[in-house]
Amino acid sequence: MERRIGLALGAGGARGLAHIGVLSWLRERGIGFSCVAGTSMGAIIGAHAAFGYSPQALRRFAGDIRWSDLLKFFQLSLRGSSVFTWSRISAYLEERLQGRAIEKLRMPFACVATDLTTGKPFVFRQGNVVTAVSASSCIPGIFPPVSLGDRYLVDGEIVDPVPIRLAFDLGAEKVIGVNAGRDLGRARSADEGATGLVHRMDEWVKSIEGAPARVSEMAERILSGIEGASGGRRIFDVITDSFSIASSRILEFERERAGVHLMIEPDVGRYGAFDFEHADEIVDRGYRACEEQAAQIAEFLETD
Repeated sequence: MERRIGLALGAGGARGLAHIGVLSWLRERGIGFSCVAGTSMGAIIGAHAAFGYSPQALRRFAGDIRWSDLLKFFQLSLRGSSVFTWSRISAYLEERLQGRAIEKLRMPFACVATDLTTGKPFVFRQGNVVTAVSASSCIPGIFPPVSLGDRYLVDGEIVDPVPIRLAFDLGAEKVIGVNAGRDLGRARSADEGATGLVHRMDEWVKSIEGAPARVSEMAERILSGIEGASGGRRIFDVITDSFSIASSRILEFERERAGVHLMIEPDVGRYGAFDFEHADEIVDRGYRACEEQAAQIAEFLETD
């Protein structure tokens, strides 16, 4: 009897587009899954898969991403809680996911956020799917927390980078996890690790004629970072790389506690969390990782 396969799609920002390559590879080989759990970008991709978007449709969407498109969504916030607002991203997700409730998706889905008050995971298994994936994806400091009653929820990467155990909770008997985290053992070169979106935003902010001085100065300060203090990295890289360090340690601990699972680890660690301009390359690396682990995947699926 075939065992129920679950997917656990991890965090990683733009690196998480590798999940699309994994989904494509599985679909081409007729390997189905019965449920999907996600964190951060894994929650966004997983929700689309559970909604019914095909890997091909997701791949087309990722390949069409241009920095000018992203500027429409990354709206600078003038409040002290974050660099950007989330409202435009939320509206876009509402359009794509049609305001669907999680329990009305085509397959069981759940995602993880972090409760800022308790420091514990907050799991969404029902309710509005956009609220759920927004909470799971809002990087603290970069995007504002999602408020839910008396809770303030942020990126689930802080507590559960690849939610393997959550996939088991959804009914999976075996879980394929996808880790799109930073490669902590490999330093990025200045150009290789460059955040394309942020560099473009530098140019965009400087090109605005007549922008209020305090707004343009604030944007310049936020987007440029402090070269000496950050070792040449921008504030976005400093925040997201710090998360990656913490989440890699958490993942090591969680994997020891998880059940029968196989981890796919695409070679995407050289990319930054905002390197959406490299979408096609990142998706391909997810596909290639499955090709390289094809024998392991086959053995994993065949073993009782």
